[in-house]
Amino acid sequence: MYNKMTSIPYICKIKIGVAEVEQLQNDVKSKNIGFWLRYHRLSRNLSMQALIDELGLSYPSYIKNLEGSLAFPSRDVSMKLAEYFKLDTKYFYDPYFEDTDDYDKKLYNYRITNNLTIDEICEKICISSGTWYKWETKRSTISRRSYLKLKEIGVF
Repeated sequence: MYNKMTSIPYICKIKIGVAEVEQLQNDVKSKNIGFWLRYHRLSRNLSMQALIDELGLSYPSYIKNLEGSLAFPSRDVSMKLAEYFKLDTKYFYDPYFEDTDDYDKKLYNYRITNNLTIDEICEKICISSGTWYKWETKRSTISRRSYLKLKEIGVF
C-alpha cells in the first residue's frame, strides 16, 4: 500500500506534463524561443534543473529566464539546445543567430549591391559610420535591436 501512495504523485506529475505539452501545442501565442524551449523540455518530461545539468550550465535560473523571455540564450547555448533537442537548425529557434552568422559579408554585399557608401547606409538606419565599419570588419557584433532595424530594411 505504501508503494501505491508514493507512486501517485509521480503519475500525476507525468499527466500534468503531458497536459502542459498538449496545451502548448494548441497555444496560438507568438511562438518565441521561450515557448519552444518549454515545449521541448516538457515533451521530454525534463525539469529545468535536469536540462541545466544535461547542458552543463551553471546558473539554475537560466532556463527559467529563457522560458519566461527574460533573457536570450548566448550563441553557444543556442547551439547546445538545438543539438540536444536534435533540431535541423544550427541554432535554437533564433533567426538573430541564423541571420548574423556571416553578418560581415551580408552587410558588405547589401551595401555594394545597393550602391551605397558607408555614410549613406548609416544615415538610412541612424547609426555612426564607425559602428557600420566595425560590423563590416567583424570588430563588433550587431545587437538584437540593430538587427531588427537591418532586417526591416532588407539587409537580413
